[in-house]
Amino acid sequence: RTAAEQAEEEAAAEEGKADLIQPLADAEQLARRGDFAQAIHILLLRTLQELSNHRSLAPALTSREIIASISLPREAFEALKQLVIATEHCYFGTKVPQRDDYQLCRGQFERFVNVYRKEMA
Repeated sequence: RTAAEQAEEEAAAEEGKADLIQPLADAEQLARRGDFAQAIHILLLRTLQELSNHRSLAPALTSREIIASISLPREAFEALKQLVIATEHCYFGTKVPQRDDYQLCRGQFERFVNVYRKEMA
């Protein structure tokens, strides 16, 4: 492998890491408008997209099927599971999500990113 190929691979890996942070800007904008359900959903969707970029996931799998079938470090798994549960509550529960719910999910997203980044390194 040439130095140029190695540098290109490293740049692509760094770009992928930066992409994990982008949903925060989108989610924060939605949260500022009070659309906490959509903000939480954005965090989950981007997390699942990132997983599918690095792992073989069938496109038709539901979030529940993904968490039942994927192997992740315990802390990343728990964070993903909490995002899935929160998103389900947003769309199928009777309680309308509030800022506190979004803040908890944002924390779960950041927790997932931190653990997943270590795994990708």
